[in-house]
Amino acid sequence: MATPTTPADRPPPAVSPEAAQAFVMRRMSLRHMRVLLALAEERGLSAAAEALHVTQPAVSKALAEIEQGLGATLYSRRGRGFRATSLGSKLIALARKLEADLTRGGEDVASTVRGASGELLIGATNAALAQVLPEAMAAMKRDHPNVTLSARTR
Repeated sequence: MATPTTPADRPPPAVSPEAAQAFVMRRMSLRHMRVLLALAEERGLSAAAEALHVTQPAVSKALAEIEQGLGATLYSRRGRGFRATSLGSKLIALARKLEADLTRGGEDVASTVRGASGELLIGATNAALAQVLPEAMAAMKRDHPNVTLSARTR
């Protein structure tokens, strides 16, 4: 049996399940997740690097960091192509969920900054509460449906 000759040919050293979990929870970064997504979508190092606007060695290094942290191979390499292993597929699914959450979170932040969402607390007198406020609150809800309105009197 031939001995692997390059670091990319060698399997990563084994780690305990606890160490792998700690790596995912404490050391895996958004950069790592985005590399996994790019590799899944582009199916190769060079294409993933181009999609991420980084160099191919940067993608290789990020993948090696993840594989070493987990003690497992995430992609089987066949020539120039990549195919996710079972663990790789699980991490790709996690990366997709995180990317979707980040996108939604960014949209929520932008909406709040624009004033299109959030919470508005209104203080009013009893007279205004019955006469003016219902119409004003209805107009506000119509124009800004993602704003939560609350009214109270003192």
